Amino acid sequence: MAEENPQPTSDINVTATDATTIYEGGRLVQIKVGDLLNNEVALRQFVNNYNLANKDLSQAQAEITSLKEEVSVYLLYPVVTILIAAFNIPGVVLIGISTSMIAGDKNTGLAYCLLILGGLITLASTVGSAISQFLPKWLRKGSSHAS
Repeated sequence: MAEENPQPTSDINVTATDATTIYEGGRLVQIKVGDLLNNEVALRQFVNNYNLANKDLSQAQAEITSLKEEVSVYLLYPVVTILIAAFNIPGVVLIGISTSMIAGDKNTGLAYCLLILGGLITLASTVGSAISQFLPKWLRKGSSHAS
């Protein structure tokens, strides 16, 4: 008559690690593969630990991906700052030229147009600088919708 649950022919010891030892009766006992045969509770514990480890791994990978996206967004800050500064310089130069023209003997409509144009360029670069503070939030929101 054949056995329904065959027993192992040799007892295999798994090397002692945190995952292969259990706390039993005040001491750590090494788990053997033979101990797991027909031991539903122990198998469920191992499967549960495995599933928890996979869940932790998934969460860690998601966090790493999120942090990589955040770093890539923050790498844009120097580029945005340089562009804003490059945009601001012509505005300030136009204001200086127009102020010099208005204060001098060339007080014409062109001087006032240059003053207004310089002011608008400077204002636009200032607004751009303020808006750039929200750039990481907007880019993260856009990349999360895209994936």
